[in-house]
Amino acid sequence: MGTRYLDLNTNSILKDWDVGKAIRELLANAIDESTESKTPLPILNFEDRVLTISDRGSGLKPEHFSHNINQNKQNNINYIGKYGFGLKDCLAVLHREDRSITIESKYLYVEEILLKKKQGFDNKTLHVVVEEPRNKEYIGTTIIVREIRTKEFKMLKRYFPQ
Repeated sequence: MGTRYLDLNTNSILKDWDVGKAIRELLANAIDESTESKTPLPILNFEDRVLTISDRGSGLKPEHFSHNINQNKQNNINYIGKYGFGLKDCLAVLHREDRSITIESKYLYVEEILLKKKQGFDNKTLHVVVEEPRNKEYIGTTIIVREIRTKEFKMLKRYFPQ
């Protein structure tokens, strides 16, 4: 596979979303994955301004970075998300707010999101830089977001009090 630049097809970022809403979306995705894969709820850790969300699901794949309605989720009230916009939106917000992110699964490793010229056009859009996985035996997905403020983490806890 090598390194790939996947166009998130986003140049306008949700203006009403802040970092708290972005990390809420990451956690919601992990909870949905736990529901879908029938695995334990994700593990959440916040220490020294670093937030780690780990699930034991099937693992994030490169195609998850495109809008993709999940047929399993669409008509099931047990899932939080359904339409495939959330991951792209939260990555755009975290990029706008200058927060670094690492994503690891058995299918990929991501450590960079950048503005890059859209193929065939003059404008720039956000691209996620997808590298070869570090460990093809990895179980689930781990997302690490750096420079999270305590108040942003507290906001997340309001969305998910358990």
